[in-house]
Amino acid sequence: RGSTSRPRPPTLLFYSRRIGIQEGANVPVIAGSKITGRIGAYELGVLNVLTDHKTFVDEEEVDLFQTTEDTVRIERSRYSVLRLRRDVLGKSNVGFIAIDRNPGQEAGYNRSLGADLNLSLLQATLNLRSFLARTWSPDTSAKQYAGQVALEHRTNQIESQLSYLDVQ
Repeated sequence: RGSTSRPRPPTLLFYSRRIGIQEGANVPVIAGSKITGRIGAYELGVLNVLTDHKTFVDEEEVDLFQTTEDTVRIERSRYSVLRLRRDVLGKSNVGFIAIDRNPGQEAGYNRSLGADLNLSLLQATLNLRSFLARTWSPDTSAKQYAGQVALEHRTNQIESQLSYLDVQ
């Protein structure tokens, strides 16, 4: 058998370790708070972080004899995340996440909503994992959905998987 840990989804809506890094540069974190915990069958996570603005010169080498320079200004931004997950049916769970990155002006926000479901059935020999997510950014008019359904069946002798992923 392979590893019993859950694989990371192919699309990750939020990764907290990216806060404070933008355009490859370190951005100062002014303040932040995080609350996590469990109450009965519920897990809760709340994060709120404020990063400072930063201006830096981004140099890009065009060829051996020429480089270009761009001045990059990163605005002060607030990152807010709410994650709620509930245990169901023994070893299964259903979850919800809401994310907001807001630089203080309406033109630069990025928002995401997502839901996920992990069902473990037939004494954990059959597992169904799925998620659906939607993002909003003012500079993107294209479809901004992602979703996946994955079915896995494991016995001592046979392991089979079937999955469908759609990222727009």
